[in-house]
Amino acid sequence: LVVAAMGLGRHPLAPFLAFAIGCGQMMWIVIQLAIIEELSFLHPLMFGVGLVIAASAVPWGWPTFRAWRTAV
Repeated sequence: LVVAAMGLGRHPLAPFLAFAIGCGQMMWIVIQLAIIEELSFLHPLMFGVGLVIAASAVPWGWPTFRAWRTAV
């Protein structure tokens, strides 16, 4: 919710934090499946949600990343 609020406020770090949250969610599901070795319908669903979050954060944050690279 904090990152969503940052995104609504157009904070420049919001897309990068959203990407990290999406990747973290996908890693969580993979590790959870490795530990419990039992698949629920929620596992692919939540992995997909993490993938959508991470994938949508890339085009959102790319202009900011490009501006930071040219400033250095």
